[in-house]
Amino acid sequence: MCCVWLLAMAACGSPVVTDTETDTVIPIRPEPILDSGPGMPPALSPVLDEDAGSEQPDAAPDLPAADGGSDSQVTVEPEPADPVMEPLPAPPPEPPPLTVRFEPPGGGFQAPFMLSLHGADPAAEVHYTLDGTIPSRSSPLATAAIRVESTTLVRAVAVRDGRFGPITHHAYFQVAADALPFRSNLPVVVIDVQNGALPDALTEDHVSALLGVFEPEDGSTALERSASVTNRIGIKVRGRSTRYQDKHSYTLELRGVNDEDAPVPLLGMPAEGDWVLYAPYIYDRSLVHNALGYELSRRIGRYAPRTQFCEVFLVSGALGVTQASYRGIYVLTERITRGDERVNVRKLADEDLSGGYIVQANEPDLGDQPFMAAGRQFLHVYPKQEDILPQQIQYISQYIDAAARAASAADGVDVMTGQHYAALLDVNAFVDHHILNVLVKNPDAFALSSYFHKDRGGPLVAGPMWDLDLALGANDPWGQRSLDPTRWNPGTDSIFERGFWGPLFTHAEFEQAYWARWNELLAGPFRITELHAIVNAFEQQLTEAELRNRARWPESAPRNDSFAAEMQALRDWLAARVAWISANLGVIPPG
Repeated sequence: MCCVWLLAMAACGSPVVTDTETDTVIPIRPEPILDSGPGMPPALSPVLDEDAGSEQPDAAPDLPAADGGSDSQVTVEPEPADPVMEPLPAPPPEPPPLTVRFEPPGGGFQAPFMLSLHGADPAAEVHYTLDGTIPSRSSPLATAAIRVESTTLVRAVAVRDGRFGPITHHAYFQVAADALPFRSNLPVVVIDVQNGALPDALTEDHVSALLGVFEPEDGSTALERSASVTNRIGIKVRGRSTRYQDKHSYTLELRGVNDEDAPVPLLGMPAEGDWVLYAPYIYDRSLVHNALGYELSRRIGRYAPRTQFCEVFLVSGALGVTQASYRGIYVLTERITRGDERVNVRKLADEDLSGGYIVQANEPDLGDQPFMAAGRQFLHVYPKQEDILPQQIQYISQYIDAAARAASAADGVDVMTGQHYAALLDVNAFVDHHILNVLVKNPDAFALSSYFHKDRGGPLVAGPMWDLDLALGANDPWGQRSLDPTRWNPGTDSIFERGFWGPLFTHAEFEQAYWARWNELLAGPFRITELHAIVNAFEQQLTEAELRNRARWPESAPRNDSFAAEMQALRDWLAARVAWISANLGVIPPG
């Protein structure tokens, strides 16, 4: 049976479909118009006829023309086009930065030269000073090149429309003719106190100076070239037993515009403002004791200060850098301070007294204000003693007391807090710190220069390692305590009974963890081949510069006047030490 559908318009204007066989008129309900593209009619949606209870076709079928006429059409008005959006005006260009370019950059020179200062913004004024003061709009304008003929700190600032850029600086170090041929495979550090007095053992305050760091190019460092870093610093002598030696160690503070700490990366080490120039001298004729011990600590996952060998010139006269100002080989060392790349404890918050802290068990020096905890004296490292509050001192001293009581208790539980020593102390850190100091046979271990730290909400952690000049078979004026690579103890007392460790070794679980860790390390980073590889690398770095250091400090010449013999003696000591410890694991000497 044939069914013919006709499409027409009802009186109301809505489209209808007529079934010609039954004369049934079926209205088509209007649906929302779906945009099917510009100029295209909308598709017909399927419609459910409520009377018939059936779904209509997805689209209108092809319909014959009514009465044999032309096809019926439904006129659809096109959708209005989207309004044309006018493009937004381009933002004004960023003004050039208000920075200053120094040509040439800071470094060393022999003959006077002309220095040019250029603003990155050509419309900016550049003001400068040559006397160390902070430049301002009243300072001279850099409208012409500046003649530099002696060691000078140049500070400059760019100004435009009342806006000031950052104050920048470069230092230029005059190099005397006799130092001009100097070459080294090591980096070179120049410190000039600009005609002031060099710091000595009695100088309590930091002395202002200029720092220049020169690095090797193609394997060689020269002084008459650009420096990798020039900066203002404060410098003072450091150390206790070494303080009055002829070759001083120094503390360096890198300074910003207003003498605040200025974090600066030095010789590939992360940026910080506090550094140490450590002077290996009579005790350590191999020059590497600290660097070796710290390297071993980092290799087993315990932070210790990073180090870089360098040669140092310390200048105080108007002649600039001379051969007479040469001070020999030093070890540029990270100072133990709080920081993401150093001792990573959080800043102490007023609302939370639990951390972070860094403290040092040591004898107080002039001006130190120690606090007592666990029956011994501790010094403030972070926060500094001038910054720490009374309630913070009370918290950390009481925490150390609680940890010591817990370690001393037979069941390991502090009777006052109810906490076990394993909750108050980082057991693994205490194990590793003891092992590291025993390996190098450090006479001062756990008695002097012993650091501890505590993060917010965390346990007390032993470390980092510090001050190993008397370890590793050193030339020890107090009895050659580390000379013999055998025996556990670097003295008459037991290294297993010092400080926290005496009580800790009474707990079987601590001792078991201790010997297990020794076995692990002796099979890995403490293998003699690993230890010798570190010593070999140090020897290769230092062989050339050691000759100059020996000429400058003949009283600290290596044994048999041979650096090769000194380094071989260190390798032999390490081999004997590892062999003896391996044969005596698990045996703690009595007393």
